[in-house]
Amino acid sequence: MRIKTVKINWSYPVLYENIFSSIRVNEKGIYYLSRKFGDKETLLYIGKTSNSFYNRLYSHKDWLNLYRGKLFVRLGIIVSPKTYDDNLITDVESALIYEMQPFENTDKTNGYYYLNECKIVNIGYRGLLPPVISMREHI
Repeated sequence: MRIKTVKINWSYPVLYENIFSSIRVNEKGIYYLSRKFGDKETLLYIGKTSNSFYNRLYSHKDWLNLYRGKLFVRLGIIVSPKTYDDNLITDVESALIYEMQPFENTDKTNGYYYLNECKIVNIGYRGLLPPVISMREHI
């Protein structure tokens, strides 16, 4: 199996309540939710959307309100490869969840299946994410 390099450009962290007025909220890709309480940032959730960030992020509002502190969203846009399908987005999301073990994710924390073996390169404002995640290390 050939390893596919996937480059994700992460946005600057935006307060959850302000993300819905973002221009990029109508795009698709990967996102992550975090909380900053005091000086500590905690990764809460990693997700994906094949339609738009708007609807997917809005669906989290009820449980996010249970957290104290500032809630942030980072949007991850896949910049390479130029064309991709939902399977690739799902594979990338799975690897990120498995690697990072976000507090609110329940699936894909003990293992995952994939169609595309990927090396994920995180650029931009990646926050808590490492610069590179290789699915090969999860096998």
